[in-house]
Amino acid sequence: MSDKDSDRNDFAVTFVQHAKGRANDEATAKLKEVVEAVKRTGKAGKVVVELTVKPVPNIDGTYSLEDKIRSTLPKEPRKSMWFGTEDGGLTRDQPGLYGPVSAASTPGPDGKSAGVGQD
Repeated sequence: MSDKDSDRNDFAVTFVQHAKGRANDEATAKLKEVVEAVKRTGKAGKVVVELTVKPVPNIDGTYSLEDKIRSTLPKEPRKSMWFGTEDGGLTRDQPGLYGPVSAASTPGPDGKSAGVGQD
């Protein structure tokens, strides 16, 4: 497609020139967002470029272009882990892992630590 007649009808050429390149810039940015999200999630994404062509009233052979550029990013699930309580609630603390701390429940020195006798 190197001759001038075919360039005038080329979609890419028309799209880049449409709206002084703003639509192309937006589509490019959305494509980058989608590619980054697909890379991060491993799931599919989408960029949709829609051009509406309308005749300009009272001017034969003249057309108006209107664009809509949309993207669909893959969704990342929002997860968190919780533990059930006896009364049906949820807690972040694992039951039985952390008990009340007191002097009686804290073990004393066993004389085997690395720092024993090295003051």
